[in-house]
Amino acid sequence: MKHNRFEWRVAFLLLFGVFLVGSSWPAATRADGGERLVLAFYYNWFDENSWGPNKVPDQPAPPYVSRDRAVMARHIDQAKGAGIDALVVSWYGPREQNNQTETNLRAMLDEAAARGFRLAVDFEATSPFYRGAGDVQAALKTLIATHAQHPAYLRWNGKPVIFFWRQQRFNTGTWAAIRAAVDPNHDTIWIEEGVDVTPLSVFDGHHLYSVTWNPPSDMAYTANKFAKRVRDYAARSGVPKIYVATVMPGYDDRKTR
Repeated sequence: MKHNRFEWRVAFLLLFGVFLVGSSWPAATRADGGERLVLAFYYNWFDENSWGPNKVPDQPAPPYVSRDRAVMARHIDQAKGAGIDALVVSWYGPREQNNQTETNLRAMLDEAAARGFRLAVDFEATSPFYRGAGDVQAALKTLIATHAQHPAYLRWNGKPVIFFWRQQRFNTGTWAAIRAAVDPNHDTIWIEEGVDVTPLSVFDGHHLYSVTWNPPSDMAYTANKFAKRVRDYAARSGVPKIYVATVMPGYDDRKTR
């Protein structure tokens, strides 16, 4: 899980630009009739036990706990000051017991609304609270009915946006059944992750969580390669798809490998 691999990434990890991939390329889109989006992943699971010289190679200044609403407000203000339009917040599902990603997300949506900011969910398909596809389906149903309806939830062309992590846990057929059950009319936008674009038969868009896995990294080459894959898929299927380009300034996770 990212919780273990990237626990030291305190706030802003990736930046994205959103593009609509259709019959022509490139065609920049606009969010909610406005700006091109810049997004960053955000993790809201840190507590008193997260920090220390023997736990992470880098320390936030100051150390914090994610449940502190003053911290949420400060991080939102920092994101806005950095030109970020929305944070994509990891979420383990609607269960509250031993799951601060749910309670913290609820509070952070309210803090975002008070500051004219937006949040989206990064749906963690490998959450420890999901025993199987049924639990994932139930969690998505709850997400769409609750958090995705919040005024501060990120919408693109009027539709709530949901990112996915490790959707590879299930095959495309299982995801098709889940989507048919919880969002048959595609009233939300689902963005899958990874090097395989086959899930675009179910999902609306594609992104790469990391573009540094092939050192020496040529991020422009990688971005263009996957943009073409998404573009080609859209052309074959006749259905427009979204490519979310990954930018990773200053990223270095060598000490956590």
